[in-house]
Amino acid sequence: MFSLVIVLYFFACLIVAFLGRKTELGFSKSFLTSVILTPILSFIIILIFYPVKITALPEKYRERFEQ
Repeated sequence: MFSLVIVLYFFACLIVAFLGRKTELGFSKSFLTSVILTPILSFIIILIFYPVKITALPEKYRERFEQ
């Protein structure tokens, strides 16, 4: 039972890291943040404080942010 909880925790950390891969924080830092804090808190931090990189946007929307 305890091993299932650990596996689910790391799976949640991987999901948060995947969502944070296109932010300024990146995949590995997102993963470490979610392991150290919690996946829920890390997800909130990613949403609030780290904007998406401009390269993640399609070409037609980039010109709005490059000013």
